[in-house]
Amino acid sequence: MSPSASARARGKGFTLLELLVALVIFALVSAMAYAGLARLVEVRRTLAAEQERLGQLLFAMALFERDWRSMLSRPVRDGSGARQAALLGGASAVEWTLLIPEPGGGASVSRVAYRLEGGEWVVERFPFADRAFASPRYRERLLAGISRLEFRYLDHEGRWRREWPAGDDRLPRALELGLSLEGLGELRRVLAVEGLR
Repeated sequence: MSPSASARARGKGFTLLELLVALVIFALVSAMAYAGLARLVEVRRTLAAEQERLGQLLFAMALFERDWRSMLSRPVRDGSGARQAALLGGASAVEWTLLIPEPGGGASVSRVAYRLEGGEWVVERFPFADRAFASPRYRERLLAGISRLEFRYLDHEGRWRREWPAGDDRLPRALELGLSLEGLGELRRVLAVEGLR
């Protein structure tokens, strides 16, 4: 092979140095792309978890409000036969009588209670308003990670109270629900009683 042919052959290929530089550049670009992709996957995972948590909160609030709108101003008897007000409320728990429409027409009367237990918002359902000693109850965890669940009751003089009933059998004018949820902050909701049965 003549020297000019060998120079032409070298001119068509890459030198070892050029290949090493190209590989280093490719490795840097790949590392940057991988880091960006890993960050994108992490952000997506975080957003999915927050979206699920927000969905749980919205479901719990919708269930609470649905039950609240079904409230019935009817006192009940507890397991020992003692009379209880239509609405019994404390600072972190509330219980009331509700009217449940039946699929074929008519309605039944039951009881529901919402409370904070060990950082969880829990609902208990009693299928019968007037309970016997061993009446069944159905308990469901609505939401975890709650640092504070608080109820207040607006009396007929316009004062907020931490306990209900406040001396008579009337329902309060409104209920305020305060809730602190880890990662989502604080939520306050006021629900009126007017128009309820």
